[in-house]
Amino acid sequence: MVNPKSWRRPELQSVEVTKTLERLLERILERFPGSGLSRVCADLIEISKDTKEVATWIIKPLWSVRVGIGVFLLFVTVALMFTVSRSQIGVAKIDLQSLVSMLESITNEVVLLVAGLFSLVTIEGRIKRGRVIDAITNLRAVAHIIDMHQLTKAPGSSQHGLNNENLARYLDYCSEMLSLVSKIAFLYVNNFDDGAANQSVNELEDLTSGLSRKIWQKITIILDHDT
Repeated sequence: MVNPKSWRRPELQSVEVTKTLERLLERILERFPGSGLSRVCADLIEISKDTKEVATWIIKPLWSVRVGIGVFLLFVTVALMFTVSRSQIGVAKIDLQSLVSMLESITNEVVLLVAGLFSLVTIEGRIKRGRVIDAITNLRAVAHIIDMHQLTKAPGSSQHGLNNENLARYLDYCSEMLSLVSKIAFLYVNNFDDGAANQSVNELEDLTSGLSRKIWQKITIILDHDT
């Protein structure tokens, strides 16, 4: 029986994604040397290598941010204690109306302070989230570039200069590359549990899945034509 404490969630490794892309590039170059698709694949390999560095950066604490927050919290605590102590000194010398007004003012300041502190404490997550979303936006652009390559490869057309076998293979390479785009995207959130970042990755996965379905519709037409 598996011990729940010893169980670890399987993790997708960036090095394996890079190796898969490199093997895919070899296959593309073997069949379609000098093609635009091979250049896109080469660019995607470089992105996958950069992903490892970014993913490592994401899981590490941003100590400069944390130290800055700590210093600010210390300053705010001291200032608040000073304000409270001054208020206690003068509380016996003021009437009820002034006391109520003073307490209301302090309450408003505390509410604003708590809101400001919450924003400050979450700044590290927002910085990391922004970098992930920027990276996913870049991958979304790559997915559309791959889609542009397959759009020009229509079954039955002679303009692309490919026979049915090579056309089906070309489209299959496009589909594989789209799948690997979504795998790279997942690397960013593999150890970063953030709602907005996860949503961005899910949206990219929906995009690549939809584009792959269009590609396989073309491949099905080609296969049906050959049978």
